[in-house]
This record gives sequence, C-alpha cells and structure tokens, in this order.
Amino acid sequence: MKDTVKLALILFAFCAVCAGLLAVANGYTSVIIAERQADQLTDSLGVVYESADSFEESDRAKLAEIQENNPNVLNIYDAVQGGTVAGNVVEMRSSGYGGAFRFLVGLDRATGAVTGFSMLEHSESPGFGARAEEPAFAEGTVGATSGAEIEALSGATVTTSAVQAGIDQAFEAVGMLSGELTQLSPEEQQAASLQAAFPEADSLEETEVSGAAPEVESVHTALSGGSPVGHVVVVKEAGGYEGDITFALGVNNDGAITGFKSIEHNETPGMGARMDEPEFAEAMVGKTDAAIDAIAGATFTSDAIKAGIEKALAAAEMAR
Repeated sequence: MKDTVKLALILFAFCAVCAGLLAVANGYTSVIIAERQADQLTDSLGVVYESADSFEESDRAKLAEIQENNPNVLNIYDAVQGGTVAGNVVEMRSSGYGGAFRFLVGLDRATGAVTGFSMLEHSESPGFGARAEEPAFAEGTVGATSGAEIEALSGATVTTSAVQAGIDQAFEAVGMLSGELTQLSPEEQQAASLQAAFPEADSLEETEVSGAAPEVESVHTALSGGSPVGHVVVVKEAGGYEGDITFALGVNNDGAITGFKSIEHNETPGMGARMDEPEFAEAMVGKTDAAIDAIAGATFTSDAIKAGIEKALAAAEMAR
C-alpha cells in the first residue's frame, strides 16, 4: 500500500513538472509567434502603401462603429506621410472558394485609389484562387477606384468576386472613417432601399394588404406625379445559406419588376452576397415572374430569393 502511494506521488510530481515545463515553453513560443506575426503585418503594411513614412492604428471608437456595420473590417491603419494621414490600410476578411481569407489593401485618400494589395492568409486552390497572392495580381489592383476594376483571376471567379467585394467594403470603411461617408440610420437605409427598387417613383406610401404571405413585411404604393404607378414589397425570406434574406422588390402596374435591392443578409462574400451587385438587380428588371438568373455557386441564396420574389409579386397583385 505504501509503495502504491509513493508511486502515485512520484507520478503526480512528474506530471506537475511536465505541465509546468509545457506552460513555460508555450508562453515562450506564443511570444515568438506573436512577434513574428507583428513583423509580418508591419512588412505587409509597407508593401501595400509604400509611400507612407509610418503607420498608426486608426481611431478605435470609429473602427468599432464601422465593425458594427461590417464585421469583415478587421482593422484600419493610418498611413502617415510627412506628418499627415495620406491614406489608410484596411485589413479585411472575406470568403472564397476555399473558405475565409484575410488581406490588406491600401487606399489613398487624395486619389481615392488602391495603392497596393497583400494576401495575408488563405486556403484557395493552387493555380487558381491562390494566384491572388502573386505579385502580378497585387500590381493589377493598383490605381483601381472600385472592386469592379480589379482584373479577374482566370478560373477563380469566386475568389475574384470575394476580393472585389472586400475592396469595395474597404473603400466604404475608409469613407466612414474620414467622414466623407456617413452611416445612414435604419430609417434612411430603408427609404433608400425602397427608392432603389422603384427608381421612377416620386414618393412611397405604406399600404395595408390583407392576405399576403407572412414573409411579406410591408407593401408601399409607388407614386409618380401623385398617381400610383406600382408597389414596392419588402420580404424577409428564410432559407438563405446563412439565414434570412430581406429585400425590396419594385413591381409596376403591369406586374413587371422595376428593381431589386437587398436590405439585410449574412450571405457569403463572393457567393450569395453577389445579390448586392448592380448586375444582379438589372438582370431581373422587366420580368413578370420569379424565373431570375441564379447566382452561380449560391443555390440556397438563389432559391430563397426566388421564393421571396413569388410572394412579393403576389402581394403587389393583391395591392393593385
């Protein structure tokens, strides 16, 4: 019995020593890893904004406000030149074919153009999306004033779209940071979305419609010159890849779609989030049914939008 207790105590002491050594080693290596990551980030900042003398973290309070609107904005740095903030470097998160990735993009405030791009971390396919980390791709981003101007990677549509969307979001973040772009209130955002769905309308008035599907959140009569010319229907449809999708659909008195505007969703950048692109909305203008073009690689998103459009068209017909 005494030998058993003695062996147990020895084993306990041995385990305690090993755990202590592992804790010390882990603490030491974690510091080294953190230092290397910091050095890598510093080097990357200089690559995407070469003319900057130094970099400083941007206003933390404003960054928090921006992140409430878009959590894909991970960080923003001021690019200082001659003692003045000449531009910014934005650390973005997006999602490509291989999953989430992070990149840095430099944006010059004077020209409103990209100064550089650097992929920090990704799981994209070698020879395809992984080419986004090559110098040639980064060089091709310089001078762009929107994501649409970024040249596509052949055979890597999803990766390219995700980068383009991320760069547009970075422009928006810097605009909010500098005060050149202010965040709209929820009411203003709603009004802008309704107007985008029916551009020809002078005004919009909320209308009660009985019998509409429960997914229909509201119906608005579109007026032009005081006369009703159609309706805008707001639908919150479940079934998207990342949950509910809320959008506004404009329908004229002939039953034809006048416009589409997403209001709220959590779909994947470069995939389902491509519903935010103007081309997606433009392609459905004039249609009288839900037979819209699907978003490539985003079946769940497309099906949810189609289901919502059917309910919106039905609600607009009831309102007429």
